[in-house]
Amino acid sequence: MEIENHAENPGGAVQNNSPVAAVIDKIKELLLSEATEVVGCTEPSAIAYAFAAIVKHSDFNPYKDNITKIKLCLNRYVFRNASTAGIPYMNRTGVEPAIAFGIFSKYCGLNIFAECSDEQLKIAKSLLNDNSIFKIRTIRKQSFQVHAYIYSNGYVYESLIEGRHDNLRHVKVNGLKTFSFSDKIHHRISGFDEIFKIVSSNNKSLLDIAKNILCLNGRQAAKMKCNTSRDIISSLIKKRMAGEDIRIMTLGGSGNQGIFLSVPFYLLYTIHGDKIIPPFLFSILTLLYLAQKKGRLSEYCGLESKVEPALIAGLLYLNGHDIKHIKEMLSLSERLNTGLLCNGAEVVCADKAYTCINKINRFLKDNHIAVMI
Repeated sequence: MEIENHAENPGGAVQNNSPVAAVIDKIKELLLSEATEVVGCTEPSAIAYAFAAIVKHSDFNPYKDNITKIKLCLNRYVFRNASTAGIPYMNRTGVEPAIAFGIFSKYCGLNIFAECSDEQLKIAKSLLNDNSIFKIRTIRKQSFQVHAYIYSNGYVYESLIEGRHDNLRHVKVNGLKTFSFSDKIHHRISGFDEIFKIVSSNNKSLLDIAKNILCLNGRQAAKMKCNTSRDIISSLIKKRMAGEDIRIMTLGGSGNQGIFLSVPFYLLYTIHGDKIIPPFLFSILTLLYLAQKKGRLSEYCGLESKVEPALIAGLLYLNGHDIKHIKEMLSLSERLNTGLLCNGAEVVCADKAYTCINKINRFLKDNHIAVMI
């Protein structure tokens, strides 16, 4: 397969007089904020993180203080995904195991399931013996939100994660803040023309970030005893949704989206090397652009509504298509969208990924695009 190199300044940074120079640093911040290494599904991770934050940023001691009630208020899409996903090490699905894991975790961050001890598991599982202390309530708010509460010894401890899975806004004790962090406003991508200019600038720092994402997810792909992108993606998602210990770089708040987008490019990378990185960056930025437009979570499957077009966009860039033709093909690719609904983060997501890859390959073949995944 012939691969066209769009870069006019191979290996170098964007020139200071370039029209995209002003946004390169903002795009870099956006990429670093969106690409996060996580073990397990990101919604249970955010829930566990919210409760771990209470312990870290207050004087609450889960090993000594008596817990009388645990309350969680969260966006209905967050609840949907968290209630069906497997929780690493807990051998259970659902919101309550994620809460218990977080309360007794020594690590405080989104990648909370990356660290675990036998003591933590034992006491976390014991907390689940009394279901009456858990009060879970969904809220109508459309944006991402996890609001955690622990009631103990006359005190109310709470934390709030809002807007993004790892965006911890505050921790309070009886209404008084013990920790707060101002919300960071990230760059909003204006459209495909901006994406094309940024990628074609061949900025080394952006390409390095993209390569790091590709290689980390690629290492997981290399462990799978499968030969095709379709089978590798399906196998990885199935294992991840079951709660297996798999480290994945998320994209757009989703590890499954990170898997789906990375695996085809990683297989191409093993053949063609660094020439694959700019097209992969094009796909990442397209995914983030679509996530900004459509939201991080909705009733529709993100693999179909956001990652399908993002993958097609990168493959078109890889094959030397100009921005006008890429936009035309992406408009045409909207016909692939069947309105696939999301019923939660569950093992069946692997089957949805399998279906989406088949649709992409059919689209590429029907439109005589010289690459198959």
